[in-house]
Amino acid sequence: SLLIPNLWALLRRLAARPPVPWGPSAETRLIDACLRPWSPEEGQPYIRHSGSPQNGQPYLRHACSAEATILHLIAEGCVYLLPVLDDREVFSLCHPFSPPDLDALASTLNRLAHTLLWTDPAIQAQLPHLSAPTCRLLSQLYERDSRQPFRPVPPPGTSAWLLPVETGVLEWELFGHAKPQEPAHAGRARAVLERIPWVVPFEARVGLFRSLVAREKDALPDEARPEHLKGAPHARLCPRSPM
Repeated sequence: SLLIPNLWALLRRLAARPPVPWGPSAETRLIDACLRPWSPEEGQPYIRHSGSPQNGQPYLRHACSAEATILHLIAEGCVYLLPVLDDREVFSLCHPFSPPDLDALASTLNRLAHTLLWTDPAIQAQLPHLSAPTCRLLSQLYERDSRQPFRPVPPPGTSAWLLPVETGVLEWELFGHAKPQEPAHAGRARAVLERIPWVVPFEARVGLFRSLVAREKDALPDEARPEHLKGAPHARLCPRSPM
C-alpha cells in the first residue's frame, strides 16, 4: 500500500523542482509533463503494449512521457486502494494518504481529465491509456469527498470541483445546434457530462436535463394532443347509456 503514495509523492517533488516563483504552479507543470509527448532526449521511450501479437509483433501504442506512465500506474493502483481505506486511516492516521494528499491528487486528475475531454480532446489519440483510469479514480474521489469532504470548503455557491466549461457551447454541441469548431471536439459535450459531470455547475446540469427531457417529450407521437386523447388512434364519442 506504500508504493502508490510514494509514487505520487515522487511526482509532486519532481514537478516542484526547480521552484519558479513567477512561473506556472507545480500542478500545472506536472499536467503539462503528463500531456507532453515523448521526445528522443528522454532516452528509451515508454511504449504501451496492448492487443494480441500479430506476426510475432505486439500492437504498440503511442509513446508517452515518464510522468504520464507513472501517473497511469498511480491511477490504476488507486482504483483498488482507495475503496478499502476507511475514514480513520485518511483523517486520523493520514496513512497511506492524508487529506491534503487526496486533495492534490483530485485537483491534478480533475484538471487533467478536463483537458483530455474538453479543452483539447485531440490529445487522447496520443495518450489513449490515460483517460479511462483517470476518470475512474476521479469518480471514486468525488464520491468520497461528497460523503466526507477532504478538499477545502469553498465559498458558498461554488465547488472545488468546478472547472471552466462554457455552458452555452456545451448545450449547443450536446443538442447539435452547432458543429464543433474542430473535428476532435465532436462528442466532447456528452463525454464531459457522462464522465466528469461535476466540473459543470449543478444548476447548468439541471437546465440541460430539463431541455433534454423536453426535446424527447416533443419527439414522442401525440404529445400535442390533449391529455385525454393521448395514445388514442382517434377520438370516439360513446353514446350515453339510457340508464
